[in-house]
Amino acid sequence: MEKRLERLHPFTILLYFLFILTLSMAGYHPVLQVLSFCLSVLIRTVMRLKARKQYLWLTLIFYLSVIVMNPILMHRGNTVLFYLNGNRITFEAFCYGCVMALMLAGIFGWCRVMTTMLTDDKIFYLFGRVSAKAALLISMVMHFIPVYMRRMEEMRACHRTLGLYRDDTLVDKIRAEGLLLSGLLTWAFEHSVRTADSMEDRGYGSGRRTVYAPMRFRKTDAILCSGMVFFFLMAITGLIRGGMAWQYYPEIVWGDAGRIKEYLMVITGYVGVALQFPLYALFETVKKRKEKKYE
Repeated sequence: MEKRLERLHPFTILLYFLFILTLSMAGYHPVLQVLSFCLSVLIRTVMRLKARKQYLWLTLIFYLSVIVMNPILMHRGNTVLFYLNGNRITFEAFCYGCVMALMLAGIFGWCRVMTTMLTDDKIFYLFGRVSAKAALLISMVMHFIPVYMRRMEEMRACHRTLGLYRDDTLVDKIRAEGLLLSGLLTWAFEHSVRTADSMEDRGYGSGRRTVYAPMRFRKTDAILCSGMVFFFLMAITGLIRGGMAWQYYPEIVWGDAGRIKEYLMVITGYVGVALQFPLYALFETVKKRKEKKYE
């Protein structure tokens, strides 16, 4: 399924994630953020993206820290749960922290999928003619982050083999990670110099840039884009009319309790945009299986 999604036109992919991220950050309504998180998990399942256990643990710690730190730093709200060093810990601040962590989890999930589908050549295709330098910068950033992470893992494994990596205590672990970071930065600087020299030798920037683009905007892309625009406008209309109004301070108030129509417009529009790619992948898979069956 993931290969069928990656064969879509770059503009279709860009438009999809632009709409999704815009709607995901449009408000702090709990239902909207739960939808964002669940649908991001769904499309990651369709794309068969697996995360390492270490990454999952670090992400979980980050989200829990957001939930814990918000009520400690923010003391607004009328419902006091308890006092910590004379400061109020309120129920409203705790709920706000939970929703904020859920929103970050959903957005990070969507960005994870976006970096997989928007490859370097697709970014150059979209932005190369407008600004080749900006396209190069974006593609290099998206490319080098996973490269540096893999390099860090290789260096950590090498240090463990040589007996240089010790994590018996917190101080030892900090020293070991600091030594790895120093080596990684040195390698990154050397790698960037070699990359710049290689680009200069190949004539980058010496003349007008040409693009080899075997990507065609097909009928399928037009249908998907039309569907996304329709559902996105539906969701935006519901948001403008107050369909996702939600208040946390000084007390939690569901502002859209009397606007069920606008509320359903936002939910339908968001789900309609998000399910475009999974439904397309499912449709193409079923279609291919039927064709093989009759062959």
